[in-house]
Amino acid sequence: MVKLFRIATVKVTGKKYLVNYLDFRTNKAICWGEVTKIEGLKTWHDKPEKFSLNEVELGPEQVKTSAFLSQLFQQTVDGLKEKGAKVVSDRTSKG
Repeated sequence: MVKLFRIATVKVTGKKYLVNYLDFRTNKAICWGEVTKIEGLKTWHDKPEKFSLNEVELGPEQVKTSAFLSQLFQQTVDGLKEKGAKVVSDRTSKG
């Protein structure tokens, strides 16, 4: 069985996040933070992000592939570069 992950896209910035859960009582999407490290399909994330459901567009659900994770990691790198940080990215034998 293929596991699908819900994606939230922030309407203002276009940034994408993996959704951890939706809290309809507070009208929030709780998402995993920016992807900081990838090993195969295993990921590490920055602190969780919380968005109003009005701020994000949900879906479509997506399979967690290395290409999609690379896109999320590149989003993190681009964001750091925009803030003026010097970014060094290494690719290991594990990915």
